[in-house]
Amino acid sequence: MTSTEITLANPPRHWVTPILWSILIFFVPQLLLAVPLIVGAMLLNLDQPGQIMATLISFAGPLAAVLLLNRYLYKRPVTALGFHRQGWGQKYLAGAGIGLLLIAFTCGGAALFGALRISFNPEVGWLLVFLMLLGFMLQGMTEEVICRGYLQNGLRVRWGIVGALIIQAVFFALLHGTNSGITVLPLVNLFLYGLLIGALFYYTDSMWLVGGLHSAWNFLLGPVLGVEVSGIVIPGTVFKAKASGADWLSGGAFGIEGSVLTTLAMLIGLTVIYFLDRKRRYATAQLSPSEAKVNGQGA
Repeated sequence: MTSTEITLANPPRHWVTPILWSILIFFVPQLLLAVPLIVGAMLLNLDQPGQIMATLISFAGPLAAVLLLNRYLYKRPVTALGFHRQGWGQKYLAGAGIGLLLIAFTCGGAALFGALRISFNPEVGWLLVFLMLLGFMLQGMTEEVICRGYLQNGLRVRWGIVGALIIQAVFFALLHGTNSGITVLPLVNLFLYGLLIGALFYYTDSMWLVGGLHSAWNFLLGPVLGVEVSGIVIPGTVFKAKASGADWLSGGAFGIEGSVLTTLAMLIGLTVIYFLDRKRRYATAQLSPSEAKVNGQGA
């Protein structure tokens, strides 16, 4: 069964319920963890790296909350959130590979047009980079479970896939709407990013894949390339990235996520998924009901 079918077996009582729960489980548990962690980092004089790590670790709170909500309030298995066991490792790596392709397109394009200059950082903090990898794996997966696994599926059974995609993408964009350097174009790109990953989750039904993509995107942008991640500057990166020229091309203070190249990458990705899904629907229409069920494409 797909995650949507499992969700449909025990749906939310009202369409607004998934939205309210998403707001609650995202902010409250994270706040309860982040405040003491950040204060502790400041008291230990860990400065910016320690505070960033404290913020990343605090995502364990929302992740635990959404898993508990799914299990004990809705009585659903974790497969309702897209955590299917079969081929999970390959799917996670596939998602990371898609993230790498997106980074290559956006940052590579910016470098080609002279809007981004990347050089090796002789003061790279390898331990910090490794810890950041673990932190972004947690952060990326948490946001995906809440926005796509829980919110999108909960809305889909009430509003259909188009309405669910739009609402969860707006929610995702607003989550990052107060980040440093935010302007109209970055906000549009965050919305398109939410649409893209939401559409990818709809097409693959794999939380492992979209979680791998999200985590790889943030990790490769920040700790590896040294580009701002949603306006956040990461210290001790493997490379140093310096933006130059027009903000609409380089992304300015928000980072490459505020670039028109990211807009283009998201639109291309959405177009590809649209035609792949269209092809799958056509192929499914040619199958008998029993064949469609065997192929996992039945209702």
